[in-house]
Amino acid sequence: DFCASDGRSYLYVLFYKTGTASTIPVVGTTTAGANTNVQTKVDLSIGLASAGTMHLGETATFNVQASTGAAVQTDTTLPGNYSRFISWVHQRD
Repeated sequence: DFCASDGRSYLYVLFYKTGTASTIPVVGTTTAGANTNVQTKVDLSIGLASAGTMHLGETATFNVQASTGAAVQTDTTLPGNYSRFISWVHQRD
């Protein structure tokens, strides 16, 4: 039944300069035998996910809410990034 299908939502990790898969393990790694593979996507939940929000602090998390009402939080790793306050007022050097 087409109308009964909820579907699934995924978060895909892309490199911002090229739009290709990231080589940095932003959302983790998986092990297959002796190989460690970088994950390219994360399963968010059943249903259509909302636009996500990113929280950067001591750790980084990505938060979404599915159309079913389920809230999903995914831990991420963003090397070289940090949170800081930036005023809307242009600051000169």
